[in-house]
Amino acid sequence: TVTTPAFADGPATVCITASGGTAAAAEQFTFEGTPVISANGISPNQGPTTGGTPVTITGSNFPAGDPNVTVSFGGANATAVNVENSTTILANTPPSPLPGSGAGPVNVTVTDIGGTSSNNPPITFTYIIAPTVSGISPTSGPTQGGETVIIKGTNLCNATNVMFGSASAAITNITSDCTTITVTEPPGTGTVPVVVMTPGGSARSP
Repeated sequence: TVTTPAFADGPATVCITASGGTAAAAEQFTFEGTPVISANGISPNQGPTTGGTPVTITGSNFPAGDPNVTVSFGGANATAVNVENSTTILANTPPSPLPGSGAGPVNVTVTDIGGTSSNNPPITFTYIIAPTVSGISPTSGPTQGGETVIIKGTNLCNATNVMFGSASAAITNITSDCTTITVTEPPGTGTVPVVVMTPGGSARSP
C-alpha cells in the first residue's frame, strides 16, 4: 500500500523496485488535475428557487465522460451532470438549499477524482423568487399601442420582459419595493394575456 506522489496531469507508469530488480505494472495510473471553473464560468448565473435551470459551466481539468463528477450549488448537488469535454459541463440546478425564501447567491463547485474546485472570489449562482401578478390597470388600450399600464404584484424587480400576448412591452419603471412595474403597451388587437418574465420564473396577470 502506497501514497501517490505529486505528479503532472496525465498517465504514469507504476514501477516497483526491489533487490531483485524492477517490475512495471501492466496498468498505468492517471493523475487528474484539480478542476477549475473560469471566472464568469456559469451561464446563466441565476434562476428560480425551484431549481431545474439548465446551466453551462466552463473551466479546465474536467474529466470528459466521467459519471462520478458532482456539481454543488451551496452544498446541494446538481442533476443531469454531463461532462462534455475537459472545459465544459452541462447540469441542471437543484432546488435552492438556502433557508427561508431560498433567494440569494450560493457558491458553485465541481468535484472529481482530482479534487474540488476552489475559486477566489467564489463562482456563484443566484436563486431568485418567482414573481406574482395581482392585476393590471388599465385593462384596455388603443390598438396602436402607447398606453401606460401599471402592473401590480410581488418580486417584480428582476423583470426581463413583459409580454402582451406575443408582443413585448417597453418597461419604463420598476419600484424599489418590487411591487409595481410601469410599461408602455405595444400595438395589438383583441384580448391578450399579460405575462411578466423574470429569471425566477413567469407570472400571468389574472
